[in-house]
Amino acid sequence: MSEAIQTTPPTGDIDLYADDVILGPYPVYQEIRDTAPAVWLPKNDLWAIGRFDDSVAALAANDILISSKGVAANPRLNAITTSNILMTDAPDHRALRKVIAQPVMPSGLSEFKPRIEETAQQLIDALIQHDAFDGMTDLA
Repeated sequence: MSEAIQTTPPTGDIDLYADDVILGPYPVYQEIRDTAPAVWLPKNDLWAIGRFDDSVAALAANDILISSKGVAANPRLNAITTSNILMTDAPDHRALRKVIAQPVMPSGLSEFKPRIEETAQQLIDALIQHDAFDGMTDLA
């Protein structure tokens, strides 16, 4: 018995920008993962990839998924962010990543570790003095 060949892309009736999705995205993420490796979302005019291994494969497929054509879900944003490392392809992307990644790698941050730890401890000490705090505005 042969398998049927799918001629239409897997499609989801999802709007990633709907209030209920923004407030509770995890069931939608699960739906995307359960549907297919890549799911076309016509309401957002984009493909969604929800599985880790599929995301890694997509990021490595730079001959098919061309970042320099845009990575944002917004054409206007794509037009104004053309010199962003996210919008570069190999070999330029690798060269840029090598330069900018070194300072934020553990070896690059090691000389700042004591200062980072001290600053983090001061922040924690200040936050625990309150009954509550906002993780985004007070901590992040």
